[in-house]
This record gives sequence, C-alpha cells and structure tokens, in this order.
Amino acid sequence: MLAMIALLIGYEAVSRLIAPVPIAFEEAIPIAVLGLVVNIASVLLLSGGNHGRGGRNEVSLSEPFIRRTIPCIPAPSGSMASRSWG
Repeated sequence: MLAMIALLIGYEAVSRLIAPVPIAFEEAIPIAVLGLVVNIASVLLLSGGNHGRGGRNEVSLSEPFIRRTIPCIPAPSGSMASRSWG
C-alpha cells in the first residue's frame, strides 16, 4: 500500500515537471505558513517533560527541535520568493 502511494506521488511529480501547472499563491502561502506553525507546535508539545533546574519545564533549541523544524521552513519561504520573483 505504501509503495503504491509512493509510486502515485512519483508519477504526479514527474507529470508536473513535464507539464507545470500554475500555482495559486493566495492559497499556497497561508497553507504553508499554517503547516510550519503546526509543525513547530507539535515539536513543542511532543518534546516531553524535559525538566530543567528548579523543576520547571524548559524548551530550548535543542538538536531534535532544530532537526524537526528546519525542514519545514522552505515551503512558506519558497512560495513567497516564487511569488515575488515571478
């Protein structure tokens, strides 16, 4: 099942490379930003009870946080750059 979905996604990607479709930036940018916000919120919520000094929870820019959040940034920034430059 997962392999079939991967093949369908690959087919769609190749067909869009051959015959690109116009991008609706008015819809794409807010959805990309929403996705980034949801990903950051999920990392913060799922980071667990990392107790720091004094027994209170502290959220830091630790390696797992950065590793999960950085890949989410290109979607909204790429959409905005594409809209600005053409």
